[in-house]
Amino acid sequence: MQIFDDVLDSFFLYSKNALNLEYSDIPTPAGVFKNIHLIEDANNPLARISEALCPGHKVLLNFIRKSPLNQKEPNYIHSDIDMGDYTVLFYLNNKYPDNEGTIFYERTATKKLKAEDIEDCSDSSQFKESVIVRMRKNRIIVFPAALYHSRALIENFEIDGEPRLVQVLFLVKK
Repeated sequence: MQIFDDVLDSFFLYSKNALNLEYSDIPTPAGVFKNIHLIEDANNPLARISEALCPGHKVLLNFIRKSPLNQKEPNYIHSDIDMGDYTVLFYLNNKYPDNEGTIFYERTATKKLKAEDIEDCSDSSQFKESVIVRMRKNRIIVFPAALYHSRALIENFEIDGEPRLVQVLFLVKK
């Protein structure tokens, strides 16, 4: 896992623009992704940064997810093993709860941190927290897609009218 702060010089403009994009539900092989804005521009700065951080890989899917308070998500603890080799998260919020971020887990029965195939992770009692990466504006997290993880706040959040906003990129081998 890699964590980088202060990634974009133009963060505030990028973040503001992200709030004003159009969002819709998008069907994917992993289920319906809610409140998504697809980014298909290969020159998107986060796509270029992600590919530089994951040599030999290319962006398969790039989107921003807008998650207002109490938006129901299709899953909580999960892996992205069916979406690629690496997952990249970019935190776009200027304001956020202190306890928000991404939690990584260990499956208690097997002591494994990674899924080996698509798995049912709906029983959260089968997992224990392993690592917590706190949300910070302009922070990027890069990790193997098979790692079990979740957002820290199951109910999402909204502060001063701004919902949780995260750019997600999945990368695969070239």
